[in-house]
Amino acid sequence: MSRPVMAGGPRSPSAGEASGTTGAEAMDGREPMRSRADALCRELVARTAAQLEPWSRLLEAARSLGEALVAGDPAAIEAAVVEQERWLGVIDRLERRRYRLQEELASAWGLAPSALTWEALARRRPELGAELRRVRDALRARIEGVEAENRRNRALAQQGLAWSRFVLQGVAGASAHTAPAYGRDGQRPWRPPALIDRAY
Repeated sequence: MSRPVMAGGPRSPSAGEASGTTGAEAMDGREPMRSRADALCRELVARTAAQLEPWSRLLEAARSLGEALVAGDPAAIEAAVVEQERWLGVIDRLERRRYRLQEELASAWGLAPSALTWEALARRRPELGAELRRVRDALRARIEGVEAENRRNRALAQQGLAWSRFVLQGVAGASAHTAPAYGRDGQRPWRPPALIDRAY
């Protein structure tokens, strides 16, 4: 004995059922809010990933500055500094946009922006966890690389300034030996030391 077939065939799932939401959620506005939060999540990850290239360029500029400092090339030093400032400006603009998204997403979830960490985002959207880790680790490596180069360049610049002082004091000492000066009383000859024995 065959079973009766329902008129109209099997019922297709509604949009809410297909997305895992209930009719109540769709009616009270939670579904549009959830869709908006999903879009914000993906845009936030994309905006963060967009900073990888500028940070890579900034790292290259920091390395170029170090090479220029070692070579003592003023033109190359100036070009590297200009390049650094350029990419810092790009990063600043991207970070401002990214943070506005973070504020918007945190508000949609009822959180303070500071509470929306990498870990919090991964907990709420586990499907984005792998991409979040990739972007976080790559970005962290570039930032740490720039910080390391900046420390090295700062030491090179300080060393260069110290060497300049050393040379200038040496020149001043040599000039004093060829043209001796007198003290305030006009009687006693005075000469500065010819050279200093240390750079600092």
